[in-house]
Amino acid sequence: MNKPSVEHRLAGTLSDGREVGAWTLRNGHGMSCEVLEYGATLSQLWVPDRHGVAVDVLLGFDRLEDWEKRNESFFGVVAGRVAGRIPNGILRIAGREFHLAKNDRGTICTAA
Repeated sequence: MNKPSVEHRLAGTLSDGREVGAWTLRNGHGMSCEVLEYGATLSQLWVPDRHGVAVDVLLGFDRLEDWEKRNESFFGVVAGRVAGRIPNGILRIAGREFHLAKNDRGTICTAA
């Protein structure tokens, strides 16, 4: 058994020039994952098969460019409880009002 570990590396650069890092976490039992500093995107998940050979079981892309341009299915995203659907782009916390970008391809989603 190996020790658990965490590593950081530069994954690449986005089209707007921002650098994106990648964090690799290993549990010491043959399982590891990679998380991109691009919306906390889970980009790889390696688990050992019945023979102990690690296999990446996550759907996604091999290149940062593809994560940026082709991720219409939102592979690997970490979504909060509202998943980007803040009614009318206005969030109220402790009496303060925050105006957010209206996303989900420009539509306004309403919460129940």
